[in-house]
Amino acid sequence: MNRLPYIYVATPLFVLLSCGGLLRSVTGSAMIVAVGALCVVAWGVVWLRLYRRQILRAEFSLLSVLPYCIYYIAEQTGSRLFADSPTWGNLYAFSWLGFIVVGIASVRPDAVGVPALKDPVFLLMTPLIVLYAASSFLQTYPTLTTP
Repeated sequence: MNRLPYIYVATPLFVLLSCGGLLRSVTGSAMIVAVGALCVVAWGVVWLRLYRRQILRAEFSLLSVLPYCIYYIAEQTGSRLFADSPTWGNLYAFSWLGFIVVGIASVRPDAVGVPALKDPVFLLMTPLIVLYAASSFLQTYPTLTTP
């Protein structure tokens, strides 16, 4: 998958995944099914990008949806594991770091020999990915830690 179509498809998917309240109000009790479908589609898009371009091993694409899966499963089941032990919170933070690594690797330039630090799309998307992951983590972590 080329980079610009990847960005055009992946960006709305991940933004929609971060809208937990909206998904809950629209889908109601079928939220976990809708989120599961969105996670599978988002994972597939990232997998295609990593597999076709040989940027990272395609298996790392799972890290792009792992934080969302953790959040929505914990939210749906009412589990407050993070409130009981800070270790789970640390693992959740590391899952967001994995999201950042995979996100930055997936927006690297397609052309061989083009340095990433001279590519304007890469330079724009890198801070956006980091800020998006930080804001999503800060939005979801308090929800998971309060009893």
